[in-house]
Amino acid sequence: MDYFTLSESKWFFAGCIFLSSIIAFIPIMHRLQSPKLSLFPAAKAFSAGIFLGAALMHMLQASITGFIALDITFPWATFLTGSTFLILLWLEHLGRELEDHHDQSDPAIARLATLMLIFHSILEGAALGVDTNLASSLILFLA
Repeated sequence: MDYFTLSESKWFFAGCIFLSSIIAFIPIMHRLQSPKLSLFPAAKAFSAGIFLGAALMHMLQASITGFIALDITFPWATFLTGSTFLILLWLEHLGRELEDHHDQSDPAIARLATLMLIFHSILEGAALGVDTNLASSLILFLA
């Protein structure tokens, strides 16, 4: 017995993702207004831990299983995970260097965090949009 259809659930998930993105912009907006505010580093560390935990504990294993099911022997899932982690780490260091070498009021880290949040929301929305199973959509949304 389904309480919601797949389409209704996807609209609900999209609304929740949108609201969480708006909430995530609060520390970024504070950072843009006040570079010395301590709310931004704590929010950045919390979100990085959530993303890393979800990626390594849930999505990596599902990706490895999917590649094995396709009979692909090269470890693409771990390669893409490591590459993405290094690219995001590089972007964070780039933002820190920009902040150190420019005026202290230049919010380079906040701008990079905004771009990464936008990119993540687009990818999450696309993954939810192409999913055809309500249970896997819910798992993806919660992850």
